[in-house]
Amino acid sequence: MKKYVIKRDKSGLPETLTRYRQELNEEQFKVVTAKALPTLVIAGAGTGKTRTITYRVAYLLEHGVSPDRILLATFTNRAAREMLKRVETLTGTQNVHRVWGGTFHRIANLILRKHGSSIGYDSNYSILDSEDSRDFINVCIDEAGIDTSSKRFPKANVIQNIISYANNTDLEIDNVVVGKYPYFE
Repeated sequence: MKKYVIKRDKSGLPETLTRYRQELNEEQFKVVTAKALPTLVIAGAGTGKTRTITYRVAYLLEHGVSPDRILLATFTNRAAREMLKRVETLTGTQNVHRVWGGTFHRIANLILRKHGSSIGYDSNYSILDSEDSRDFINVCIDEAGIDTSSKRFPKANVIQNIISYANNTDLEIDNVVVGKYPYFE
């Protein structure tokens, strides 16, 4: 008969914290186990941000923070799905789907659908993707009767860029055209 001796962990840390300590470096561990407050993680490429944030979400869930009180924002849908899947693996729980996780655009959309009425938006608004936006600009050009062949006039994708730049920099479209696209004046 084989004999097994189960020894107590001498670190005094709960099992999950011991595992976290083994799997994370010192800085990552500090971020993961920081007080349950809003946390901003700034780090360069290849430093383990995704791993750290994933463990942070798992840590918060394991310590009783309600999933709907956690916001996990990323730049791509793939990254969001992957991170939430990792959290589910770490915690062994199915309530990860209640975490506010996704791209910045998705999260903003969820917030506007839920609370947009307080700033004058209906909850049934539409969001145009890039192709729809280009088509809409072309329809507007046609309906305005602009002959784009007889004079220098920007294509729909250039108009998209002008509008986007104006919105992102809080500049008037006229100023954007003069400053960045003077050949369309």
